[in-house]
Amino acid sequence: MKRIIFATALGLSITLALPAADVFKLENHSYPVGQKTLTGLEAGTINQGIVVKVLKNGQPAANEMVRFHLSSAAGKNAEVSPLEGRTDKDGVVKATLKIGDSPGEYLVEAFHNGKLETAPVQIRTKALRGGWIFFLVLGLFGGMAIFLFGMDVSSEGLQKAAGDKMRVILGKLTNTPIMGVLVGTVTTAAIQSSTATTVMVIGFVSSTLMTLKQAIGVIFGCNIGTTVTVQLIAFNINEYAPLLIALGFFVSVIFGAKSQALKFGGEIIFGFGLIFFGMGLMSEAMSPMRSVPAFTNLLASFGENPFLGLLVATVFTGLIHSSGAAIGISIALATQGILTLKAAIVIAFGANIGTTVTAVIGSMNANRDGKRVALIHFIFNTVGVLVFMPFIGQFTELMKFLSDKMEPGNISRAIANSHMFFNGINTILFLPFVGLLEKAVR
Repeated sequence: MKRIIFATALGLSITLALPAADVFKLENHSYPVGQKTLTGLEAGTINQGIVVKVLKNGQPAANEMVRFHLSSAAGKNAEVSPLEGRTDKDGVVKATLKIGDSPGEYLVEAFHNGKLETAPVQIRTKALRGGWIFFLVLGLFGGMAIFLFGMDVSSEGLQKAAGDKMRVILGKLTNTPIMGVLVGTVTTAAIQSSTATTVMVIGFVSSTLMTLKQAIGVIFGCNIGTTVTVQLIAFNINEYAPLLIALGFFVSVIFGAKSQALKFGGEIIFGFGLIFFGMGLMSEAMSPMRSVPAFTNLLASFGENPFLGLLVATVFTGLIHSSGAAIGISIALATQGILTLKAAIVIAFGANIGTTVTAVIGSMNANRDGKRVALIHFIFNTVGVLVFMPFIGQFTELMKFLSDKMEPGNISRAIANSHMFFNGINTILFLPFVGLLEKAVR
């Protein structure tokens, strides 16, 4: 039975500055060097897994002694053989690494002329347990389910706490586009769901409680309001998720019978705990994919070919009906170093288009004006993305610069800020054309 089915090697190249006139350089040529992934290991052995090349004054050096040392191993019975060897005419010497009985990191060091006091070349190998793909899929979809359920629970709790006040506000305080934007922003931030706000607006317009022009401002605002959810997700407090879940549960169950406010408050805390717990599961599940170049190259291509990433993110968000979840997954991948900031921003753009699918479905039973609201939502998000896409490189650099000023190196915050800036700027660009947009959809 295979205990380990996967490993990859990463190496460092170090130049040894020796006192002698000749300068030797050891290079790690272990197969593969971050280009492919070794799979299907037989009995935990990487055949010819270690390849070191010795250069003398820049040329391959033959008959040079290289000693190998297994510096650290995750499991027992790991070994490297042979322990020493001489380079061939191409300056290459090879060794075989046998993985131990446990997954984890293995470090082999190669010393020139067997001198342990000199700086070695390091060959790092990571081995994953058998069936790792199954557990990855389990963790990813299980985490996503918990994440989505948490969003539903927190959103429902917030809507219950708000009661009918939000409906009154939506109906009465949206006489101008700017007021509509403010009301839409506050409402969506309060109930943590742009979908709920959009569907509510479609219902109001269909029942003539709100005009189409009033609805346009609210739709603009709900896109800004939904950025609050992403900002909260970017805090990365996954370690405290169990505490939030326990606190929310006990507040809702124990004190909920005495007070409706406490019951709804407990549901909100419980939901946020589930959101962060699901984020943690997804992030941990996806961590092995950092060692799979085929996967990392695919995600990297989202930055190089933004329209591919945009299409994938749009379809994915449309299927799961949650832009917050799509962006949440991109944050989980980015924090693992799998996704670049540019690719994550592209996914956020796609999520903005994909989320309009829910509004379109919600307008199926609405009257003509209700369907026009869904169309406005689609036009607003899609045209905004198409305007930004030619400047994705510059926008990414700007977001990185601004985010590093706030929280240096925090890619989660950079993604959240890009989502917020995009929707904010998009709203400012569209506000002067509310009347034109209304005429267009009519």
